[in-house]
Amino acid sequence: MLIKNIRPFYEKILSHVSEGICCLDNDRKIVYFNKAAEDITGFKEKEIIHSHCYDNIFMHVYENGKQLCKTRHCPAIQAISTGKENLQDAIFLHHKNGYRIAVNLKTSPLRDDNNNIVGVMKIFNHANPASQTQKQLEHLKKISMIDTLTDLGNRRFGELELDININQFKRYDWPFGIIFFDIDDFKLINDSFGHSIGDDILKMVAKTIQEATRPFDRIVRWGGDEFLVIIVNINENSLKAIAEKLRRLIEQSFIELNGEKISPTISIGATLAKKHDTIPTIIDRSDSLMYQSKNAGQNKTTFG
Repeated sequence: MLIKNIRPFYEKILSHVSEGICCLDNDRKIVYFNKAAEDITGFKEKEIIHSHCYDNIFMHVYENGKQLCKTRHCPAIQAISTGKENLQDAIFLHHKNGYRIAVNLKTSPLRDDNNNIVGVMKIFNHANPASQTQKQLEHLKKISMIDTLTDLGNRRFGELELDININQFKRYDWPFGIIFFDIDDFKLINDSFGHSIGDDILKMVAKTIQEATRPFDRIVRWGGDEFLVIIVNINENSLKAIAEKLRRLIEQSFIELNGEKISPTISIGATLAKKHDTIPTIIDRSDSLMYQSKNAGQNKTTFG
């Protein structure tokens, strides 16, 4: 019953937090496991859902080797039997690949509208300061996915985000759409004003998109003068409206060179994700739509 209340509303929030979250029912059966929990433990939700914590999948132990889940010291048992909030433990869980991970664990009971305890939420994160090394590696990974000219995500980043959104759409029916565009006659801009001005145009377009989209949408410099915007939780009318907003705002942007205003335009292809989509199919569809906009005279949006 608990998980029906959590999904789909809260799951959209919990899937984006940095702490691992594992929810159990009163029988200590795992009913929810977020993305951060998957990253920390190596286990996918589908591998452990409906298992019990005392099945010892994670095999929680204290640093002295004492086991938790098969004893009365299990934090879930304590939370259910006492109703105490934020029971804290420093423990070591078992990673899928075999090694132990030091985590700070916080356990609290979950209650229904009548204040009855209906389960437990476990929140955990890395506790070992040595994990800073991993954070440094993650930072290097992040750098490798940033376009240095525009500070947007690069194509590699875009492909990863598309893969995530396609999988979430197929698994949870979370809709998303993409806006794919390039700058009209960009080669002419480079040839007429030089590549330095061309770079300034690219940065201006990138900044305009950042200012006109939501923090949780993803903006990508796909390559050259091509850009991709991934819009989540969207319908057809809203996607069209956002695409047109971007087109109009970029049309009204400009830089000045020797008293002359250089104002680019863009041609857009916009499409909602479909159940059969892969990265190539959704990109190819949006690219084809973009060229329909160009063939119709440029500075247009085509939806399909």
